[in-house]
Amino acid sequence: MLTRTATHVAFRLFGEQYTYTWKQFSILLGIDKNCNHNLDRAVEGFDRVDFWKEISAQIARLNLGLVKFIIQLCALCTDGLL
Repeated sequence: MLTRTATHVAFRLFGEQYTYTWKQFSILLGIDKNCNHNLDRAVEGFDRVDFWKEISAQIARLNLGLVKFIIQLCALCTDGLL
């Protein structure tokens, strides 16, 4: 869940809770300090549900790819090829 206040932004990602000031959050995102952002305008039309569905699907694909890679690597090791 994303929580916004006038001074902070907080969210939970992969079971960890994060809280940052807007300045810290901007630095983490690589946003130029001279940039003036209108948050309400920037998130206009943003659909949180669709966003999290897309992100979740991408993470699931990445995890599946990693599992397949590990299985192939283990198979090579047990065959004595590595």
